[in-house]
Amino acid sequence: MSESMVDTTQNTRITFLSRDSFPLIELVELLGEKSLVVKTLDSVGITPYHVCYSVKDIDAAVAALRKEHFLPLFKLVEAIALGNKKICYLYSKKAGLIELTEEK
Repeated sequence: MSESMVDTTQNTRITFLSRDSFPLIELVELLGEKSLVVKTLDSVGITPYHVCYSVKDIDAAVAALRKEHFLPLFKLVEAIALGNKKICYLYSKKAGLIELTEEK
């Protein structure tokens, strides 16, 4: 388990769980009603709710997913918990919610 950190951009506290040969799991704690993920967690509850993909060029990946009818939920932001890598959440009725992070 990683040390918890506060992401002031998303108004959350983040902790990562990791184990060799397993996916990295991110635990998200809301730090107020102004968090970007409040509506998502209110609607799905306490459960895994998205998968994150690491991409080399996040702008190109977002553009390609838009052509497949994915809707970005906000402009690219830097995620403090991920070493200030750019991230974006996208939604599709067919696939649900996904997150992209840009490799550095």
